This record gives sequence, C-alpha cells and structure tokens, in this order.
Amino acid sequence: MNLINKQSIKLLILIFSFAMSCRDQNGNFKQNEEPTYLGGSLKDAYTDTIAKNSIFKKWLVDTLKIIDFSKTELQTQSSGKIENVIVSQDSLDLSIVRGYDVTYPIGISKNPDANLEMVLSLLDQYGELPRSQSKIEFDILLYYAVSPVPELSYDMSIEVKRLLISDVSKMTSSEYSIVNGRLDHKIVVWSSVKGTKKTEYIDFIWENNTLIKKKRN
Repeated sequence: MNLINKQSIKLLILIFSFAMSCRDQNGNFKQNEEPTYLGGSLKDAYTDTIAKNSIFKKWLVDTLKIIDFSKTELQTQSSGKIENVIVSQDSLDLSIVRGYDVTYPIGISKNPDANLEMVLSLLDQYGELPRSQSKIEFDILLYYAVSPVPELSYDMSIEVKRLLISDVSKMTSSEYSIVNGRLDHKIVVWSSVKGTKKTEYIDFIWENNTLIKKKRN
C-alpha cells in the first residue's frame, strides 16, 4: 500500500472518529449541558462559548474531509507537502505541518505559494537569499483555533518551525533560528573534501534599523 493510500485511510478514520464524538444519538452536534448555577452575564458568556466551539467543530469536520493528502508524496514541490495533521483531544484546535524542499532559484515558480513567498521575503530582508544554487528546506505550522469573533469560524496563526539552506557547491549548510517571525541567529557548518567541519554561530542584531551580523566568540 503506497503512502497516499495509507494517509487517506488514516484521514478517513480520523474524520469518522471525530465526527462521531461530536454528534449525539440523533446525529446533531452535541451541546454541553448548561450548568444550573450560572446566571446573568456568566450564563451568557457560557452560552456564547458553547456556540463558538460548535461553529469551530463543524468547520473542523468539513476541513478534515478536504485536506489535500495528494501532496504527501516524498518529492520536491514549491507548494509543500502535508507532513502532519494534529487535532487536539478536545477538538478545539487543529495543527497542520507543511514541509517544503525547493531548489533556489531554479525550483521557484513565477507565482510561489504564500508560505514560500513569506520565507523568501524574510531571507531577503536579512540579506540571506542564496547567491548560488542551493536547497531551501523549511516547515510551516498552520494553527487553527476557536475564534473569539462570532462571525469567524476560526482564528489562524502561521509559524516557520524549521529553516535550513544547503549550498552544495560551497559545501555549507545554514540552520536558522526564528523567534517571533524574525531571524535570531544561524549556525553555519562548513565542510571540506577531507571530511573536516567548521562551525560558526552568527547572531542577527538590529540597532537603529541597521542589521548587524555578529559572530560569536
């Protein structure tokens, strides 16, 4: 059984189990029983929370049905491949990890997807776009949770979890640490034909809107 079929079966099991846990005997979404001791504004807040949770769970069921597992094959794609889908135990948040493995610049299409474009823009801001053909690998975490806004089905945040650039011709690899959407530092490993390696740690520091790349002693 190939990877796509295995992933599809796992997805169907996940959807079925989740859908069953969210519905009552009549097939309707479960509503938590309202505590009798609540009154006034607390009662309204509780009812509002239950309504928002129900909206998110309905969106989650519909979303799990259409997740594109056709992009799970292990091949280089500028649109990324889904590596992991995690639903919390209470079904009130969803995490999707999408992995990217592209060759720069020849593997970049004229219209890259938003995640790839975001990473390339971040590297460009720090003067870190490769100057020669290199492989760029990174993971994007898409996090969905219940929205405090009644009109919205969910809140979403995007985070770059891993970023690695490998330059084959120069035999170097640079691993970046990202904090709050900004590059914090990078670890550069220089390899030689003799098998020896040299490691450098470089911090990215902004002072008066000027970027300083400082090597650690």
